[in-house]
Amino acid sequence: MIHKNNKKHIEDEQIKVSNPKIISSVILIALVIFAVFYFINNSNKKTATPEQPVTVSNPEPSSPTVPDSTTEASTATETNPTTATRNRTVRVSAVASRDTKTPVPDPVASPQIVNSDRTVSADLTGLTQIDLTGIEDAGSASPGLLDDGFIQIPMAGNSFNFFGTNYGTADTVYWNSNNALAFGSVFSPNTVSISSDTAPAILLGNYDRLTSDIYYSHSTSADSNFNITKILVKFSDYYIDTSNLDAGIYQIRLIKELSGEKRQWIEVSIIASPPSPGYSNNLTVSYPSGSDASGQPQDSNALEIDATKDSPYNITDGVTFLNPLGTLYSTASPTAGTSFILQSDELGDVWNFTNNAYVNL
Repeated sequence: MIHKNNKKHIEDEQIKVSNPKIISSVILIALVIFAVFYFINNSNKKTATPEQPVTVSNPEPSSPTVPDSTTEASTATETNPTTATRNRTVRVSAVASRDTKTPVPDPVASPQIVNSDRTVSADLTGLTQIDLTGIEDAGSASPGLLDDGFIQIPMAGNSFNFFGTNYGTADTVYWNSNNALAFGSVFSPNTVSISSDTAPAILLGNYDRLTSDIYYSHSTSADSNFNITKILVKFSDYYIDTSNLDAGIYQIRLIKELSGEKRQWIEVSIIASPPSPGYSNNLTVSYPSGSDASGQPQDSNALEIDATKDSPYNITDGVTFLNPLGTLYSTASPTAGTSFILQSDELGDVWNFTNNAYVNL
């Protein structure tokens, strides 16, 4: 049995031993609480205080400084330098892209197609007359006139291509007395209505006609970039114009671009308009030669007119009619004081028609 005083002494000793453990636990808890409060306090401070801007180098390759005329004026402060730099780069890139598009031909170096009629006169200044007397005529015209024949147009070495062949430098461009520019070897002079497979030709009111006079000249544009061969031809309808042999007067200009796209133009100005438009497949037009047994119109040689010939103003490559004018001028000749253009690429393969226009050269 333990003495009462000894028991009390033992309990005091236990308290003395356990007090350091209690103190350590309390200190540990206090430290944990302090650490938690310190962490929370610091976190709140970071959230409440904005971070100062930091200069960061752009990892993307830098673009050279280019004036950006498309950027709108603004006084707003850029709060994100990196984003702002990226946006500017995109805009500059867009400008550079626009600048690298295929350049449009300089209008100063190219002739301007004027959408208006060119009114010209029959002035012969600077023109050379071609003597028709010695030219073979398969028809029955008087001396100095040409009923059925070809007149060679001197080209003076100037290039002019027609479906891939340079007939200009070869000097094989002809005026056919039945109103056509023929290229290459001449065909039968007795042919009055030119068909699609007769020969490569540009028809300018093809009909049974008679050439009374023809003139030409050569010139170069002021900028030395265009050669121009001008032809002035006077003609009549063989069966109708028995007294006025100059019923029709056309000025025809063959224009060749010497550099750049090297385009070509045939510009036709109507000085005097003939009464008959010419041969076509238009059944509403009657000719002195009438129609064949099937009702198809025929020419003065009693030959049926080509059914694919939509207009007497036409282009054929020697195989097929292109019909660039459609049926225009199939019922009436173009009016005096008007003009039109046939335009082609360098080789004369692709042709386009523009009415009531001229080349400003």
